[in-house]
Amino acid sequence: MNNKMAGLIAGSLVAVATGYFLYNPNLSTPLLPLQNNNLAESETVTPITPQQIPSVQKTTEDNKTDAIIEVSIELQRDFGAIIDNAKIQVRVLEKMIKALQELYGDQWQEHMEELIRLTFPELADLLLPRLANLIAYNEWALEQRFEMANMSDQERRQYMWDKRIALFGEDAQIIWQGQLRSERVQDMLVELGKNTDMPLEQKIDVYISQLNEIYQADAVKTISQHSQEVVDHFLTVAAVQDDLNKMPEADRRQQLKKLRKAVGMDDAALARWDTLDNERDKRWNTGREYQKRRNDLQAKYQGEELDKQVQKLQQTIFGEEAEIIRNEEVSGYYRYDGQQQYGLN
Repeated sequence: MNNKMAGLIAGSLVAVATGYFLYNPNLSTPLLPLQNNNLAESETVTPITPQQIPSVQKTTEDNKTDAIIEVSIELQRDFGAIIDNAKIQVRVLEKMIKALQELYGDQWQEHMEELIRLTFPELADLLLPRLANLIAYNEWALEQRFEMANMSDQERRQYMWDKRIALFGEDAQIIWQGQLRSERVQDMLVELGKNTDMPLEQKIDVYISQLNEIYQADAVKTISQHSQEVVDHFLTVAAVQDDLNKMPEADRRQQLKKLRKAVGMDDAALARWDTLDNERDKRWNTGREYQKRRNDLQAKYQGEELDKQVQKLQQTIFGEEAEIIRNEEVSGYYRYDGQQQYGLN
């Protein structure tokens, strides 16, 4: 592996936040940046005599060799049984690069093949080309990032998948499984939002059913571990909020409870959410009353008198929170000048 390849990996890490590159949260922890082992000019170093140099070098190299062996043993232990999975192979390559960076700084690439052959010799002929493809993908993504920034979400998604499949074939869907699932969930929510004729109760059933289909064997674990996110994603759909807004309070509470129960929340959690929903509804009812009376004052007063009357109203309705509301409005934020997002605020 040459220095150009090493530079491409390092450069891609800088732009990992764009989402274009392979190393993302759907796979594993991003690689650490290349280490800078240069000493500061002001740092004092004790001179080493010529007689000491061979001993010091041997000790250092022995320590690094021991460290590589430890890394290899750890990777064999943690991933040996599942290394045939393409996504796991990428995770292993990431861990190898990170370990070698810590040991050798920007010379890590010189030891990559050695570590691969030491750890998984039977897969070396697969892992080495895979590493080259990862570097090629990151190089392409780095070159195309400005062009992709001007694409629509759908265009960018298709553009990236075309490249992934060109480099990795069917394994692309395994390597980027997390992102693929997220995209399917997003598409499903968009479709639910378009179906304004479907009752909310049915939307909830379809949502949970589709999540089970998308995540398959991982569905129960994924939904239960991320239950709040699953609920919030559904509740951010505009059509869902429209449905909740049109319902009587009792029906709205029933549907929110149905959704939360469907993602695995227990009775204690459901009770806490019901209490919070009640507090939120009371707060918004107060806020809507305040906004209505404030609008009436605006129609009746102007200037300093309007400010005086509004402050009096704020004090009457909000008490100790009046100053907070006042400061928000001075900054241009009107907390209750909008629609409540049921189940969210």
